[in-house]
Amino acid sequence: MKCRKDFEFVCKEFKPDIVHTNTIYGMSYLIWKAAYKYKIPIVHTIRDIAIVSPVQYGHKANPVIRLIHRFYMRSFTEYVSCVTAPSRYTLETSLAAGCFKRAEVKKCIFNSVAINHSETEAIMKEKQDRTSPHIKFMYAGRLVYFKGIEHMIRAFESMQYKDCELYICGNGEMEEYVKKCAAQNPRIVFCGKLDNERLAEKYKECDILIVPSVWPEPFGRVLIEGNKYGLPVIAGRCGGMPEIIENTHGGETYEAGDSGRLAELMDHLTERKRYKKYFNSILQTIDIYNIDRQIDKFEQVYNEILRR
Repeated sequence: MKCRKDFEFVCKEFKPDIVHTNTIYGMSYLIWKAAYKYKIPIVHTIRDIAIVSPVQYGHKANPVIRLIHRFYMRSFTEYVSCVTAPSRYTLETSLAAGCFKRAEVKKCIFNSVAINHSETEAIMKEKQDRTSPHIKFMYAGRLVYFKGIEHMIRAFESMQYKDCELYICGNGEMEEYVKKCAAQNPRIVFCGKLDNERLAEKYKECDILIVPSVWPEPFGRVLIEGNKYGLPVIAGRCGGMPEIIENTHGGETYEAGDSGRLAELMDHLTERKRYKKYFNSILQTIDIYNIDRQIDKFEQVYNEILRR
């Protein structure tokens, strides 16, 4: 109730034309009801699975609890005027749960990154000119089990091609496991969590990005970041990630969790001459995820809601 009262105070003082919420974990859904009370249209962007599950990683919740939660959410989403999501998968999952029935606008608006074409082209040119047979694979993200860390390492160790390394960047509950694997295999390099500048340098240094998640990511921004820095991507086919590969043709997908198939794709991409088609496709399509385009899309949504 305190959250709602504080929110109502802001509404009275600031008098917003639109309220745009993104994620409301840790907040009260009563803020939607409060905005509705003051006749302020609500735009909600789904960036997680809060609509369909009461916990951040829905697979951990009891199915009965998830069902009750969805019924609960249906009543609150009736106050939302517009709903967007960064992928078709994320939008359709929430709509299939019966939520946002009264939303007048339902749109997929991709997440974005700041893109400098000249920089991306220069990075790709340098990578295209590499002749060393030594290939550097890379993982960047949280070290948690549903990110597919175990099957990625298993795939790497079963590859036929051995003149390669796997750089693992991030931290989390599986950090000790990764350190143990790195201690046993000198070709696995644990980098820990890197700041943005050092992470960008690691993207530039490496050749191929692995995104082995077995959990349905609402989007998968790391794929775009990898492409931006000239990395073809190999990603698990789940959540919103396949849609990114469909749009950019900047990599390959496999059945999430299939370490055998992942190893085959990693072996396949150890031949540098195969990168050119990915580089060409990325340069032609990556503007789909340019932050300027995302801003324009949201401005269009705001104007449409205000007209209505």
